[in-house]
Amino acid sequence: MKRKRHPPPGPAPARERGPSGAHPGVIAWRILSGAAVLLAVVQAVRRIWWCDDAFISYRYAENLNAGLGLVYNAGERVEGYSNFLWTLWIALGMRLGVSPEAWSAAWGIAFYAASVALLAWLGWREARGHGSAWLAVPLAAWLAAAHRDLSVFATSGLETALFVFLALLAYGLAIEPGLAGRGAAACGLVAGLAALTRPEGALFAPVLAGYLAWTRRPRWRAIAAFALAFAMVFLPFLLWRIAYYGDFLPNTFYAKSAWLPWWSQGWIYLRLYAKQYGVILAGLPLAAVALWVRRRSPDDGRAARLALAAGLGLVYTLYIVRIGGDFMYARMLLPATPFFLILLERGVLGLLPSRPRVQLAVAAALVVALLVTPYPFKGKDGPSGIANEPLFYPADDLATQKKQGLTLRRYFEGEPVRVAFSAAQARLVYYARPAVAIECATGLTDRWIAHQPLTRRGRIGHEKPAPVSYLLFKRHVDFTLGYAHADALHLGDYVPWARIWFDDVPGNLVHWDPSILAEMARRGARFPDLPHYLDGYGAAIDSIPVAQVRADFERFRRFYFDYAGDSLRQAPFVARLEQAGEK
Repeated sequence: MKRKRHPPPGPAPARERGPSGAHPGVIAWRILSGAAVLLAVVQAVRRIWWCDDAFISYRYAENLNAGLGLVYNAGERVEGYSNFLWTLWIALGMRLGVSPEAWSAAWGIAFYAASVALLAWLGWREARGHGSAWLAVPLAAWLAAAHRDLSVFATSGLETALFVFLALLAYGLAIEPGLAGRGAAACGLVAGLAALTRPEGALFAPVLAGYLAWTRRPRWRAIAAFALAFAMVFLPFLLWRIAYYGDFLPNTFYAKSAWLPWWSQGWIYLRLYAKQYGVILAGLPLAAVALWVRRRSPDDGRAARLALAAGLGLVYTLYIVRIGGDFMYARMLLPATPFFLILLERGVLGLLPSRPRVQLAVAAALVVALLVTPYPFKGKDGPSGIANEPLFYPADDLATQKKQGLTLRRYFEGEPVRVAFSAAQARLVYYARPAVAIECATGLTDRWIAHQPLTRRGRIGHEKPAPVSYLLFKRHVDFTLGYAHADALHLGDYVPWARIWFDDVPGNLVHWDPSILAEMARRGARFPDLPHYLDGYGAAIDSIPVAQVRADFERFRRFYFDYAGDSLRQAPFVARLEQAGEK
């Protein structure tokens, strides 16, 4: 029996056409979506800032362009960044002559705007599938534009906006049946790029593959296309990482002990996010209710699409909770946020499928609720070491650190200077360009520090400070920068306090290198005349208690005698201790 042939479908009615149609509903969709994108851009520009961690990637990109390789310090292969694709993108901008600050800010805003536009398009697509496209209200797009922290981390110099966009684009490609096998391959390609942008981007791949296996036929072809495309992007990078850096995961993973579960801290991180954005997290139960109410409607794949959004959002959120979240408020949960926005929008559309005025009123109420919800903590610091990070880096502070960094560059240029710094001084180090810089508060750029065993939990991501002995005897650090950092290291317990001033920029001497200090002095640096002090100490040494001499000699030895080779000034100490029968 022959199957009856149906004529190809004609053009869709005006109410079901895409954005190219001329129906008033289409015009309204365009206006509302464009306004959401414009609001997102304005919010991001108004809140523009640069996080200190971004300047670590900037230094990697600068060294790559200088022919030194993708390294923080020449000759040291340590993956101290966790945003490979973004770092390469920064290097491209620098190669084109654009400053990394301007390039990263502009592209971050562009990717944020693209995510808002993509959310609007996905909302249109879903409404059209319901047979009521002209009723579409870009709720998810508007909520993304009104989301304070999505706009905050659109800039910051970090990869967040790119990562969010790639995750959302992979979702959009997965649910687009018209692309067939090509869609599965494109989805795998984008998922691979997300995994190159951040290591946890690989979490999205199995969820996307599961959806394709559930919805595409033939199943094996869709899975093969997805897996091959993903492997073509990610596998060469993984092999290169192992060969180049010697580790399966970035050094930052070990520095932050991300393999250790810390559920209690993660729940605090999530609860703090929910205080501000509970209306968004409500998308999951609302979408479930909408599905149940419309359970007798024809199956058009809506349940599968909602399951994919829920799966992507929940799997990622669960991972972030497991590792304890982050010290930057909200940032690590932003990649999951668009999927909860999609669920919220689909829930509203499913419960109010043919009531445009009510849709608009509900959408407006949700946006207002998001905007008026008070911030969950005041000032810079929140609970459990979680911080309102932008407040630590005002624009005038960036200008000051750039000025100080350029001052230090004049002193350090051409010299084998080795400095230790905390993560909050990464921008200072970027502008100063010392030959060797060691991030010693967390070990981001140092393999030995990052691989230390975790002795106790503290502020997340800041639990493995470098021992002073390592900086002294293994890394032979010349200076620390600033005052507070030396205090935090308890530097004075190991060596004498010795301040150094590079014009008006303070630092601390960690050990006495005669050749480097002679050059620093020639360039105008000011620091104590330790040899002269030791002459006076030696002259009066017989009147100093032997216990004090012993303690001082140990500090002077670590700081001066082991490097300067000054046996003449060391002799009084040796004689005094031998006289006391101690050496």
